[in-house]
Amino acid sequence: MIVTAFALLYYDRRYRYMERRESNYLLNENSRLSLVLQSENTHVWTYDVLTRKYQMLSADGKLDKEYTPLDYLRYFDRDDFEELRNELLLIRDGKKESSNIVLRGPMSTEMRQQRYDVRVSVFQRDEQGVPTVLLGRVRNITYDRARREHERDMLLKYQNVFSTPLVDMVYYDENGIINDINDHACQTFQVQDKQALINMRLHITQVTYLD
Repeated sequence: MIVTAFALLYYDRRYRYMERRESNYLLNENSRLSLVLQSENTHVWTYDVLTRKYQMLSADGKLDKEYTPLDYLRYFDRDDFEELRNELLLIRDGKKESSNIVLRGPMSTEMRQQRYDVRVSVFQRDEQGVPTVLLGRVRNITYDRARREHERDMLLKYQNVFSTPLVDMVYYDENGIINDINDHACQTFQVQDKQALINMRLHITQVTYLD
């Protein structure tokens, strides 16, 4: 009886130790997930293949709200959501391991079309290896896209101004080295070979040597 008691005590303490270690591991993983979600303007959901329901993960990495396909559809363009549904079916049927698509959402307060980058992969499988739960990571890329569009517009404006045939324009980099020169300036300074001039890496203090 004494040996049995010690054995039970040993296994009880070992079980509690393993339980605490697992809890600490999950807590750390949830904390890391929370930081990722907050820093990347991202939310994560799981998709149950059998029930076809989406389960959201909260900011602290815990399972939170649950949505039916009809409920979740309200946040996206109908055609885009249909594409997402098709991608989920392809992954469910083993035809794809993962998928990455962009979904359009509602207009923002700035009257800008919301866009979301969605990455889907297998989260759990059954004993036969068939996907049972999928994992989706949804990141709002609206302002990333807006920033790229702004940079593209600025570049086009710069190119239009730089290429004007009416003004001499020479572009220097942050070190004062000639990086580009437009055709009008080449005519003014009688530069026969633009690329040869650029390759010389002339400093702004040497601009007088252009004539």
